[in-house]
This record gives sequence, structure tokens and C-alpha cells, in this order.
Amino acid sequence: ALALSGLRGALEDLAQDLERQGLSCQLELIGLDGLALEPDRSVMVYRIVQELTHNAVKHAGAKHLLLQAIQHEGRLTLLVEDDGKGFD
Repeated sequence: ALALSGLRGALEDLAQDLERQGLSCQLELIGLDGLALEPDRSVMVYRIVQELTHNAVKHAGAKHLLLQAIQHEGRLTLLVEDDGKGFD
């Protein structure tokens, strides 16, 4: 998905896959239209989000995920929130 449609498309595919698994997934991509990451970095960002979502579902029992990727002033910020059980 990264090679065909870039980071935006890959994250959209990931959110759709989570929805197909029965999770509620809200994806917000802000300012990514002009994002030009090196291929290695795109893979790294995608894998990080993939691992965070996997852990939220597996370990926290999350049923709802909020995924945000925001590019602003040359920085990419990722935010993953869930409704899982958390920890102390």
C-alpha cells in the first residue's frame, strides 16, 4: 500500500482493515498532502502506527481507536488514542 498510494493511502487502508475486524476507527490526516518522506521513513511511520494499533487491541482490549497524523511546519506528529483498559 505504501508503494502504491503513499503513507496517506496506507494509513487509510489500515483504518479500513481495523473497521473490517469490527473496531471503530477514526482516522484524521491533516496536512499530509504535501508530505514527502523518504521511503524508509514512510515504512517506519506506518509500522509504528501498525504496532500501536495492534497493541491497543491486543493488550488493552480497545474497541475504538482515534488515529491522527498531522504535518505542521516540517514535523509529523502521530497520535493514537483508544478506549482500552489502560494500566496504572
